[in-house]
This record gives sequence, C-alpha cells and structure tokens, in this order.
Amino acid sequence: MLRLLLALLPFLLAASAMGQGAKNPYRPSPPMHTSPVPENATVSLLLPDSPYFIGDSIWAIFQLKNVGNTEFSYNTGGDYQGTGFPLRCIVIVKNADRNEVPGRVIYSHIFGGRAQTRPLKPGEKFDQQIPILGFAMIDTPGHYTVSVFHDFGWDETAEIKFPVAEGAFDIVMPTEKQAAEIVSKKLSQELAPVEITWLSNPIFLVPLQNQAEAGNVNAVTGIESIETRESTAALIKLLSNPNAKIVNRAAQALIYRLPNTDDRPFDRKPGELSVLTRDSKQEDIVRQLGAKFLNSDNDQLHMYGLRFLQSVGKSDDIPTISSALQRVLDREQNQTPKTDASDKIDIKPYMLAAASDIFSRGARTDGKGSDADSLLFLCQLASANTPRPDAEISKAAIFTALDKPAPLFRQIALVAIPQPITDEWIPTIIRYMNDPSNEVAETACGIAGKSKKPQFIAPLLKIMNDASEARLIAASGAAWQLGSRLKLWDFWANKLTNKKYTYEAEHVLTHVIAEVDSRHTDFSGTANLTHQQALTLRKAWERFLKTHRKELAEGKRYSYKDPVVRPLMGFAADGNSFFTFGLEDGRQWPERTK
Repeated sequence: MLRLLLALLPFLLAASAMGQGAKNPYRPSPPMHTSPVPENATVSLLLPDSPYFIGDSIWAIFQLKNVGNTEFSYNTGGDYQGTGFPLRCIVIVKNADRNEVPGRVIYSHIFGGRAQTRPLKPGEKFDQQIPILGFAMIDTPGHYTVSVFHDFGWDETAEIKFPVAEGAFDIVMPTEKQAAEIVSKKLSQELAPVEITWLSNPIFLVPLQNQAEAGNVNAVTGIESIETRESTAALIKLLSNPNAKIVNRAAQALIYRLPNTDDRPFDRKPGELSVLTRDSKQEDIVRQLGAKFLNSDNDQLHMYGLRFLQSVGKSDDIPTISSALQRVLDREQNQTPKTDASDKIDIKPYMLAAASDIFSRGARTDGKGSDADSLLFLCQLASANTPRPDAEISKAAIFTALDKPAPLFRQIALVAIPQPITDEWIPTIIRYMNDPSNEVAETACGIAGKSKKPQFIAPLLKIMNDASEARLIAASGAAWQLGSRLKLWDFWANKLTNKKYTYEAEHVLTHVIAEVDSRHTDFSGTANLTHQQALTLRKAWERFLKTHRKELAEGKRYSYKDPVVRPLMGFAADGNSFFTFGLEDGRQWPERTK
C-alpha cells in the first residue's frame, strides 16, 4: 500500500544524486562541445606539499593556460550546481597499486546554467580550486596519484586529445591525539559542511562524539560521514542529548541508516550500517524515542519520530500513531482559515505511511474507536501485504469513509478499494472523479488510470472539458494510461491557444514523435507565445492530426527526422523552435540556429 500512498501523497527528504566516481575517464558529461580542443591549451595541477593526514582538506588548483599566440574560448557553465566545487571536472584518484579509489556521491539541487563561456588570451591563466576529497573517498594511508580533466566545452579530435593534469601525494594515518587535534581545528573554523564529511575515517569517531556531546552540531555531520555500525550507535546515543539542536541533527542523520525505509543515500544498501538489524536493545531505544518524539511539541521531532516508527515500529506503536493522528484531526477541525492559516507541512500522510509500513510487518487494527483508528484501518485495507478482513466489513468501512466531509478520508477510502478494480466499483470511482475536492478527484482519476478499465475513458474526457487545471491534467494522464490517443491529441491541440495550457498541450502532443514516446526525454519550451503564434501552432497540429489520422489510429508514430514533424514544434522570429526535446546523444532537437 505504501507505494501507492506515496504516489498520492508525496513525501519529502528525497536526495538528488548528481554523480559517482567516473568510470570513463576524460570524457565530459553531459556533452557540451562547441569547438575542437585548442592546440595552445595546457592544464596543470598544483598541489600543497604532502604528506597529508587522513581527513585533511586537500585543495588543489587546476590551471588552464593559453601557451600560444591566439585567443581561445572555454566554458565552465553549470560547474558548481550548488555544491561549491566544479562538478564538470572528472577527478580520478588511484592508489599505489594503480587501483581507482571509489568516487563520492555528490548531492546537488541542480543549480547553474551553461552560459559561462569566456575568452582566454595568450599568456593568460584560469584557475579552479579542486577539493580532492570531494571527488574521492580516501580513508587509508599510502601514495596516491590524481588525474583531473575538464571538457571546457571542447571536443577532442584524432590529432588533439583533451589535456589532462596529473599530480601525486602521500597520506598518513594520524595518531589518536593528532586525530583529536584535527577534529578540534576543523570544527573551530568556519568550514563548509562538506569539509566536515571528509573526516570519514573511524579514527575520528571518538573526538567527534565528544564534540557532539558537548554541543557542537557540526560534529554530528562528521559522525554521519563515518560508515560504521559504531557511528550509528553514536547517533542513537545523541538522540538523548539535552541539546535540542544536537538531537534534531542526529535524528536527521539516523533516518538514512534505518532499515525498511527508502530514504537513504544512493550508495548504501538497506540496513547496511544499521546496528538495529542485529541489536534488539538499540531497536527498542529507537522505538521508544520515536514515540517520545511523536508526543513532543517540536514539529520537526514529530517527523523524525514517525520515520523511526515507520522503520522499526511494531504493533504496540499503532495506538501511539493513532493518538497523535487524532490530535491533528481534532486540531484541524477546530481551526478557522482566517485565524489558523499555516504553512506547516501536513504531517498526516507521514503518519499514514508509518502505520502502513508497520501493517506490512504484521501489525493489525480493527478500526474501532476514533476517526484516526478508521483512517488507519483503511490504510491496512489498502496494503497489498496484509490479508483483508471480511469483504462486507471492508466495503462498509470504505463507504463510511467516502461519506466523511474531510477529503483525506475519501482519498484513503478510494485507495483502499480492492485491487484489481472490478466493475462493481466503477460507478463509485467515477462519482469521486467529480468530487468537490481536487485532491480526491485527482486520486480517483489516478486509480481509474491504473485500472486497465476502458469504461473510464469517456468520463475522463468529459471531466477534461470543464475541469480545473490540476484535475484536467490528472484526467488527461489517466486517459492516456488507458490508451486514449486521438481524442486526447484533439483536445490538447485545441488548448494550444490558451496560454495557461500551451506548454502542457505541446508536451502531450509531441508524443506523436517516436523518439519521445520511446524513452523519458527532457522537454523544454515556453508558454509565452503571442496569440498569433499559438494559433499558427494550433493550426499546424490540427492539419497534422487530420492528415495522418488513419495512421495515428493504427499506432504509427513519426520520427523527428520526418519533415512533417518539424512545423509541430513552432517557429519563432529568429527561426528557432518554441519547444525542444532531448535526443539519446544528448543533443536538443530542433537544434538552435547559430
């Protein structure tokens, strides 16, 4: 049930992995080539004197120099992406045995563009600071070599390859006293959090733990970076620290290590670092703290408490979640929009997801008692991993919830309808596709789309004609899932002149193109067309759909190389198209004119 519930009620705390150690050295990603590698371009790597201790910040300078007599251009757009160091650089570190050191996973919010193209005149230099430990996980002493490459927007030829800078350095293991001094020095400086994560060798655990227990929040970041069971135990211990900031930060770090949860960094396996998989005492501590946090006055601790219970909770924890959920329901019932408007995160979906995971591990509830108990019973019904009670009991619970005034009850009741959908439920789902609540209607549309029941197509198309934006898009997506094509394309072609829907309309329509339909493609464009431009684009689509209707009805799709397709992307005054999508080789089509 959790997978479907998550799809309907999205969760937070999802990280974005930007990349992990390069497997194909000296090749840029993504391709950004605009010119050949200049003959007069050289690169070098300037490293501080070694040896360094494990955990030292090793900042190298990657230097591009023009050693010729002519100017050339280089591109660094999109380098930093919110990380503080250039992601377009490929850094390969090898140990004394010439084996490549594992690369770090780099998390980013994907900031930045591609516009940083600048000239480099003869004799000029361009320097970039490269944090070696930002790219490579070096946790053992020894001799290392490093190679650094940046594409700079160039493309290599058979004659001129990409220039690569190389260097070497030595790493030594600090003593326990030296490790404590390194930790103290780093934590006393105003360093970016990423530099604290480079204290990832277990030798730093004790001094980091001492600093955290004394109230240094940054020390918890260091503990988080140490991938051992002992560091997990240290995080659990910090959950009882009197400093609220320490508790919050330790809880945040711990949720990535707990078993039975999807919210973990991409380079770890479920439960890999968790002491809980073999230590029932630690598991009980986390469960107790989860219940304590859920009953606290701190909203953020509520979230962490739920994540703990979602991960390791048992049957005994269901009443705790139910009580907390009922308090939220009661509070919302007594709120008035004018006096109690709030931008707080809606915690109810998290409560339902925690209970759903506990149900999947064998817990049960009969739904008798409060409204919260009824909601949790519906979650239990919706779980694919739990046996359903008597069919009449289930049906009665669903219909009772569908009559509740609160939209959440109707949403979860719809999700609890037995799968696969049988014909007897079709009228009910159609009814709630027209529910006053957009959230309920979108949920019903989503269930219809997954049902494989073509009986839903006509009512979905009817909804689209007079629905709100969110409901329209949900109904369109559901109809598409059920196989509707021509009627959807006709509908969206007509919407192209409505600026509110121009972008979405073109996005749906471009699925007549085989390359768009065959893979997840990047689609970009603008809705800022003049009325005449939008009208011209709409007429182009209407002509195309009319001319090729028979072939489209038979399932034919047209390659972007087919001349009939190009006018469907629109033309601006400069000859460029209004909309583009990505090809397999990384190029955008239609290509922009120079």
